[in-house]
Amino acid sequence: MRQNEKNQQRNVRTRSLVKSRVKKLLEAIEAKDMERAEGALSAAVREINRARSKGVLHRNTASRKISRLTQKFTALAGS
Repeated sequence: MRQNEKNQQRNVRTRSLVKSRVKKLLEAIEAKDMERAEGALSAAVREINRARSKGVLHRNTASRKISRLTQKFTALAGS
């Protein structure tokens, strides 16, 4: 039970960090700030991959999130 609680806290912390990184990226994309978005994209991808390696996110979910965020970033870079 103690292990479950410890793992649950880690998972919640990791999910929260992923959400906040993604939110910062989306805010930068909405503001059309290329430099901030570029840094935020790398930070978001790093956190998503970390969550995937810890087993917090399924690998397909992580890949899908990264793909969609990269598409949004590329659309900003193209315009």
